[in-house]
Amino acid sequence: MMERQVQILLTLLFVTLAVSNACKYLKFSPMHSYCLPPNPQCELLDTGVTNADKQQLVVKLHNEYRQKVATGQERGAGGMPPAANMLEMVWDNELAAIAQKHAEQCKFDHDCNECREVDRFSVGQNIYEGMSSGPPNTQTEGDGQIFL
Repeated sequence: MMERQVQILLTLLFVTLAVSNACKYLKFSPMHSYCLPPNPQCELLDTGVTNADKQQLVVKLHNEYRQKVATGQERGAGGMPPAANMLEMVWDNELAAIAQKHAEQCKFDHDCNECREVDRFSVGQNIYEGMSSGPPNTQTEGDGQIFL
């Protein structure tokens, strides 16, 4: 009898630990980017935008492009109509962490809408790919090349 109770308690403990360690984004999708393990065949030379100056640059370039769209001045990609309520973006560490996990899949494609969802607001996604023959972190060819 005592052995059975111990077995039940251990099972409950295991289930509790498993649930508490589960990815908090699984409620949006079982394939949420943050919950996926890194692709073992993915060899990233650099990860994340951890430098505050680069974070500010990324946000600045996005906001400049969004301002062009908002005022109807964007003529690329076939032109876009002016926007009614284009809000300014700010850096978000949660979204950056999710984007990093998506990058660790090494798939040059958007993930599903639910695969990047968060509680606080709706989320879009931009992707960029570049190549360089120079050493890592010395090229800035992506600066200014933001397309929605």
